[in-house]
Amino acid sequence: QDLSERRKALATIYDDIINEKKGRVVFVPTVKVDHDGYSDIRNKMECRSSVDVAGYSNDINHVITLLANSELLLGMRLHSLILATLLGKPIVPVSYCGKTKSYLELIGLEKLYLDIEELETEEFAHSFKNNFDHVWNNQSLYSVQQRTAAENLRNKALKNAKMVAELVD
Repeated sequence: QDLSERRKALATIYDDIINEKKGRVVFVPTVKVDHDGYSDIRNKMECRSSVDVAGYSNDINHVITLLANSELLLGMRLHSLILATLLGKPIVPVSYCGKTKSYLELIGLEKLYLDIEELETEEFAHSFKNNFDHVWNNQSLYSVQQRTAAENLRNKALKNAKMVAELVD
């Protein structure tokens, strides 16, 4: 699949954010194939000097360290969204599959749902920017909400494990 137009659309959105916030973007590949895609997006950006592409590592601690040192995550990969939630890092998600949408519903952030299939539309860019601005301006609120969601999910998982252990005994 030719992703050139999608990557150009993302590059434009990220350029707008960088220009407005005067910040830096670090692309963190959590699967090997993403490194080249992120490099391509960076190369399409006008603000590429404000963008780094981290090297891919299959060491989860590498990803956790990068996320822990960030202000928020603009992410599509489910595992990056989960890690950010566990760290209490606000997320601005984009969904490319049903599991991402389901996860957002699970943690109470379904209102931030955006489907990648709409990426090349003006409405997507507008909605993404609105989501970004809302999360950016309410980072502490989202951090608390995500930490609470992570704790609730952890408790449910422990409860389920306990029930299974009781069944096995």
